[in-house]
This record gives sequence, structure tokens and C-alpha cells, in this order.
Amino acid sequence: MKLQFLSFAVVGALGFLVDATALQLFLNVAGLDLYSARIGSFLVAVTFTWAMNRHFTFASDDPRLLREWFRFLSANSLGAGVNLGTYGILVWAIPIVAAHPVLGVAAGSIAGLAVNFLGSRFFVFRDVSGGDTGNRRPLDLSGVPWRPGGAQAFEFWLLAAGAVYALLCLSPSSYAISFQALALDPVGLFLGKARPIRSDEYAVWTPYIQIAVNNGFARFNETSPYLEDLRNFNALPLRDWGLIFKPQFWGFFVLDPAWAYSLHHAIFIVAFLAGWRRLFHLLGFGWSEATLAAFVVFFFPYTQLWWTTTGSLLAGFPWLIVCLFWQTAVWKRVLVLSWLSASWLISHLYPPIVVTCAFAGVVLLLAFRARETLRPSIILPGLLGAALGAAIAVFYLQDAFLVMSKTVYPGDRSIDGGQLSFWQWVSTFLPGLGTTGREPIVSTRNYLETVAGGSFLLAGCFLFCRWRSLKDLALSSDNAVRTARRRLLVLFAGTAVMSVWLLVPLPSEAGAVLLWDKFLAPRFVFALGLLSLSMAMLLAERLDFSVTPARLGVAALLLAGLYGGFRFSYQSQPDFDGLEVWGPILFLLVLGGESLLFRMRAFPAMLAASACAGALVYGTYNPLQSSYPIFHRPDHPGAEAFRSYQEANPENLLLIREVPGSILNAWGYRSVQHVLVSPQLEFFRERFPKLPEKQFNRIFNRYAHIQLTDEPIPYVPMPAPGVIQHDVIRVPMVAFEAGGSSVSTGGGRNGRDVAGLEIIEIAPRGVPLPDGVVDDVTWDEAARTMTLRGWARFSMLDPDNRLLVLAPGAESATQPEPVYRPDVVFALGNDQRLAFSGFTTTVHFGDGKGKPDTVCIWSRDSDQRLFRLGGAVKNWSGGACEPKAGAN
Repeated sequence: MKLQFLSFAVVGALGFLVDATALQLFLNVAGLDLYSARIGSFLVAVTFTWAMNRHFTFASDDPRLLREWFRFLSANSLGAGVNLGTYGILVWAIPIVAAHPVLGVAAGSIAGLAVNFLGSRFFVFRDVSGGDTGNRRPLDLSGVPWRPGGAQAFEFWLLAAGAVYALLCLSPSSYAISFQALALDPVGLFLGKARPIRSDEYAVWTPYIQIAVNNGFARFNETSPYLEDLRNFNALPLRDWGLIFKPQFWGFFVLDPAWAYSLHHAIFIVAFLAGWRRLFHLLGFGWSEATLAAFVVFFFPYTQLWWTTTGSLLAGFPWLIVCLFWQTAVWKRVLVLSWLSASWLISHLYPPIVVTCAFAGVVLLLAFRARETLRPSIILPGLLGAALGAAIAVFYLQDAFLVMSKTVYPGDRSIDGGQLSFWQWVSTFLPGLGTTGREPIVSTRNYLETVAGGSFLLAGCFLFCRWRSLKDLALSSDNAVRTARRRLLVLFAGTAVMSVWLLVPLPSEAGAVLLWDKFLAPRFVFALGLLSLSMAMLLAERLDFSVTPARLGVAALLLAGLYGGFRFSYQSQPDFDGLEVWGPILFLLVLGGESLLFRMRAFPAMLAASACAGALVYGTYNPLQSSYPIFHRPDHPGAEAFRSYQEANPENLLLIREVPGSILNAWGYRSVQHVLVSPQLEFFRERFPKLPEKQFNRIFNRYAHIQLTDEPIPYVPMPAPGVIQHDVIRVPMVAFEAGGSSVSTGGGRNGRDVAGLEIIEIAPRGVPLPDGVVDDVTWDEAARTMTLRGWARFSMLDPDNRLLVLAPGAESATQPEPVYRPDVVFALGNDQRLAFSGFTTTVHFGDGKGKPDTVCIWSRDSDQRLFRLGGAVKNWSGGACEPKAGAN
């Protein structure tokens, strides 16, 4: 029954994908309305899951197919009702579920799944004679190499799920943030929430893939003013000899880029789960435990939060070890291992993950397969294949290596040990302890930098083990126990060495031998979590456990004390609304249900519970975003203005600072604001010829987000004392204008038709509406000027609109300069006309004493509607700001 339930759940997951695919086809191909399409997709999904469960889960041989199908439809309809009812009741009755509806969805899905399974087993798929299916012999599939009942069934279903994922054109991208930066609705966001903090993905690497497509897969970026080399440390689909080592991008040369992008993500997800499953089985664990462990690693906090950046490295790593023990001719093993090594390194040559994973891999091999690894027939081909792969990667990226090895950042840095907080280290064993609501509780780092790479498995081992079995493991002279003990000691040593470096303030020289002094501490957490998980799996395999209601209660009290105590200690108002507190709760609930209701063995039960907890808290982090609008981009409100501004610049440059990263270049603009993976020293030397060489090198010789600023000189920002923003260079906008264009601060000075500004002496007649904001007022005493920045309730690109400024002593003002304000668009009902509602203007005052004490600002649109701007200008109490009799 347990295997039937697992198979039923897998079929249900595939059914969801079939349902979603059918819905899209009925809507977009057949042209049905929303309701008709939903009914059709439901019937297709029901038919699919009925057929799969009939053949693979319950092996039914009932010849009355139509009757069985109707029974299955009835059972699923009942399950759907229970699902929705459970969700509705929980959302209505429990405030925390109302605040986090995903909890209600999860509870409803579990309840619906249970009803569907029980209905299918005891009502739908019964013997013709009236018995159940419990003792029926399953279908004979022994001759099918990828049979669903064999050890390779997981890969079969995984490939099927990956294919459906790609057909649906899905991705885990947070690109919806990029759409919002361009004043567009988040197009194609199916499920979840785009994460602004994932700018490495939506503002850098996804735009770079778009840039490669825009350039026809050529090596150099002809659409950028920098003409940068696209052959860099993060793989891109380029038409060169390195493509043979980028299988994730082969689809770009035969498919529409939207589906190719989705396929590239699906490949890594499938490779990750299949590879880690095979690795854990290679280390000696059963297929069931290995499968569950693969999901545990997949739902590590680090894996999910950094998936769209380092997912390729995490997915490829286990295949290197699996290939090492491939039973085939030596030359084949060397050939495949060299290709795998080169592909792995080229996919994202990020040394912190490469080096720490390599260390963890060596520890795993010494712990589990030391004798086999050290055989010449294994280690020599392995070293040769790895060396050839590394040589290929270095040769392919040689230009990038030469440039980046001389950089200030990231090439030239040395970090001492002890940079990881103790609580972040503890989170390896108690995920979510130091975070709440996807924010850190005590750390000054951001959320991504404070998560760990761990699970509840090790904590579960100590909470539920029988202490006598732990004593036997420590003292027994049995050969099997001694082997397990030796393996545990090797794993413990590897974990301890890494932990000492992370927690103890050692000098950088202590980590230099392993290159650890070059990496930030949060980059170690995945490898640390992998070693701790392996150690926990060994313990769980050897120990005896007692999962009783009493022990579950004690465990609940202990975990509640730890998670609650941490929050009470560091928060004035403890926050228990975040999903993190549901991690330990779900771990105990699933473990208790599996052990007490289904009588599952403790080892796989704890693995399954750990995976479920990770899936709830961290598996919901990345959204489901359609790839289609990413590569078939709609016009945004500023498109025409952007093109005209760029064409007005003598160098055909677009100067706009409100859109982050490489988004603008990915949309086809020659934007100065960009992300440069490799320094472009010649480009900037032409703009800043007078900067001393040492200062110039310190500023520009780095990987960096290029950001435009009004400051007169370029610099690397320091947001807090002693805190340097190493990956940002701010450059003065004036260095690129040369009489040319700037959307943000050059609209008026280039003589284009924009909204005007009038200095008035008396307030305009009428009752103004309070709309529009002055965000910032800057007074320059020496120049006697006041710079106003804000937005008005009209487009600054319309010359019939006017700003009206009343201030004692004001003599003149610069023409307002349009500023791109996508935030205003969304705040005011997605009104696309307000894309250029922002302005910057400078008011000049005559000689006088001090700063003017009264400044009043109105806007009057082309329909003569009058609006009053608030915000930083707050003097509306009367006096000069009140309309006078006879005023215009």
C-alpha cells in the first residue's frame, strides 16, 4: 500500500502538469473561453491519471473501462471538494493560514490526495469479483528497460515531468521584476512571487541570455556600447566550438528561444535529482533512501535560493563522481569524464562552489569508497579526465581568465576565517532558525547570505534514536558497525575542518592552501550541509529509532523552545508568521504520520519529512514564470521615448538609471547602465583620462554593475562605514552626455518638447486636487539654487503640461527634465501615461538671506486641471500659497 500511495502521488503530480498543458492548449490553440478550457483540461487530466493509475499503480484488469473511468471521475470530484473545503475552512478559521494561503493549499492538497487515493483503491480499482487490489499480481514489465516498476522508474518519470515542464514553457525566473522596472505588469507569472533580491538572475544572467539571442549567438555584444565579450564565466548560447560542452543550450539552435530557455532550466532540474539519487546509491544507500535524499538536497535552503545562479554547478557535480565508477572501458570513462568536467566548469565557473564541492566530494569518497577510489584503475582515469576537462575549460575561457586574474574584485581579495555566524552554522541542522518571513533576524547580511545548506535529518536522529543503539554504534566490534564508525569519523573530520574555518577567526593564510581565503563564508554552506546530511544518513541507517507520541511531543517542545527562544531573544516583537516556523512543525507532522499511521521505517520517514519541510519553506521560494514573454517582449510605455532619446545622443547612447542591471541592453538599447562581467578599461579611460592610474584601476578593474549618477566623479559606493559595495561602479552621467540625451536628467537641456515650468508670484485660482509629490528638495546656499525632484499627475513629455512654482525671490528655473517613473505607473492603477511623470528642475534665486521659507508647487495639465504637489514641500497652511482674488 505504501508503494501504491507513492506511485499515486507521482501520477497526481504528472496529472497536474498535463492539466496545465491542456489548459494552455485549449486557451491558446483551440481558442476556448476560460471555463470551457478548464472543463476540458480537467477531463484530459482525469483520463491521463486514470490510465496511469490503472496500469502502473493498481494494475487493474477490469474490462469495464467506461464504468471504471466514471468511478474514477467521481472519486476525483469528491477529492476536489475535500481539497477546496479544507482550504476554505482553514483560511476562515486560522489567521496564520489566511496570512499564508499556501499552508491552506498544502493542507487541502494532502486531504484531497488522501481521499482520492482511498477512493481509487477501495472504490474504483477493485477486482471484478468485488475484492480489493491488495493481493493482485502487478503487470509483467520485466522486459521493459525503463519500466515504471524498476530501479530506473524515477528517471523515467523525471524525464516525463521535465518534458512537460519545458512544453509548458516554464522557468523559475524572477523576471517579473524586470517587467515592473519597465512599467509593465508582471506578464506570465503563473505561480508564486518574483523575488527582488534575485537580481543576479533577472537583471544579469537572464538578460545576458537575451543579449546572446539578440546578437544571433555571436561572441561579442554588438548591441552594447561596451562591445563586451559574451564568452565569460557564466555560460551563454554562443555559436562557437564551446557549444559542444553546453548541452543545456543546444535547444536554442533548434527551438524558439522561449522554449529553449525553459528546456535549459528543465535539464538542470532533471540532472540534479537524477544525479544526486545515483550518487547516494553509489555511496551505499538503497534506491528509496537515495531518491528521498536527492529531494532533501534539492530543497536545501541554499539550493533553492541560489538555484538560478549556481544551479548548474549543483546539478552537474554528482555526475562527476558517478562517472568515476562507471563500469566501462577506461578510454570511454576518460572521454566522458573530461566532457562532463569541461561542461560542469564552463556552465558557471564560480570558484567558491567548485572548490567547496570538490572538497566535499573528496571527503565523501574517502568516507564511503576510499579503497575503490585509490585503485589505479579508478583514480588515474579520474584524474586524467578531470585534468583534460579543466584544460578545455581554461582554454575556452582563457581571455576571461587573463582579464579577471588581474581584477581588484573578485580576483584580488584575501579573507580571514571566522566569517560565519554561529547561528547560521546551527541552521545547517535547524533550517530557518535565524530567519523569519524570508528576512534575517540578527545578521546584517541579506536573506540570501544568511541561509544554510541543511535539513532536519541530523536533529531527527538525535531526537528519536534509541540511546542504546547509539552506544552500540560507538562501542561495537562488529565489522559492519566498525565500517560505519570509520565513515562517520571521516565525515565528521571533514565537517569539523570546514566548521573551524567558518567559525574561528583564523588568519587568511590558514585557508590559503585550499583557496578558502578567497571565498565569502556563505559560499561554504552547501558543502557543509551535504557533509552533515551524509553523516546523518549514516547514523539513520545504523541506529534504532522510537517514534512515539511521547517522543514527538518532547521533540515539539524542544524545537518550539529553540525557535521561539531565538525569536524572543533577538526580536522585541517576536515574529511567528514566517513560513520558517512551519518547517519543524511539518517535519514532526509528516514523520509522525508516516511512522504511526503507515508504519514506515524511521530512516526513509525522516528523509521524507525533511524533504517535505524543505519543500514547504524553500521549495516555494522561486516562482513559476512563463518564458514566453521573456523572449517575446511586449512594448513598454517608454519604448518610443527611449528610442528617440538614444537617437538624439551623438554616440547613440541611452542614459537612464531607473532600470537596473542589463535589462535595457537585453531589450535592445545601447544603455550605459549595464553589468560588465569583465572590466572595460579602454572604454572608461576615454571618458576619464585625467584619473590617476592607481585610482582608475581601483575603481574600474572589477566585475560591476555600472550605475549612472549626478556626482561629478566615478566611485565605488560605501553604503555604510567599512562596507564597500564591491560589485557597483557609479559613473557621472555628464561624462556620456556631450550635449546628448538623458531620460533622467537631460530632457530639457537638449531642446526637446517637454512640459514647461513657470515662476509665478501669486497662487493660481481654483481648488487644486492633492496629487503629485516632491520627493526631494536640495538647497545650495553658495549657488542660491533649489533642486526639486518629484512627479506630477501628467506626462512630462507633453509640452502642453505645466509646473507652476511660487517661491519668494525665485528669478528663473531650468526646463523640467523628464524622469522615468515606473513606480508611479503601478501606484496609480497601471496608468501607462505616467511612465514619464517624474521631473527634475532647478530654481534660481536672487540675493537674499537664507533659504526661502515658502515654496509652493502645482501642476496644470493640458485639460487645465490643477493639482497640488505634496511630499517634501509641506507649506500649505495659508499665506502665499492661498489663491488671491483676481489670480489667474
